[in-house]
Amino acid sequence: MTIEPRIDELPTKLGHALHQIEAQPNSIVITAITLFGVGAYKARTMVGHPGRSGLEMTLIGTVSALAGYFIGALFSVPATP
Repeated sequence: MTIEPRIDELPTKLGHALHQIEAQPNSIVITAITLFGVGAYKARTMVGHPGRSGLEMTLIGTVSALAGYFIGALFSVPATP
């Protein structure tokens, strides 16, 4: 039994892990901006203050995403298949 295949796989697995670490903050920022934009657009087309509605949509989306993330972590659900 040799450990060579595992050593060969290490850079690939490490690269995927680092890529996910870099992608998460970018994903969070893009999602928050999009949610704010949708909330502001909703207020402009319906009735309401765009800033308040955008902030409300961003907070609701962020809290629900964090709840899903922590529930998944609680049950040890893998982030990617």
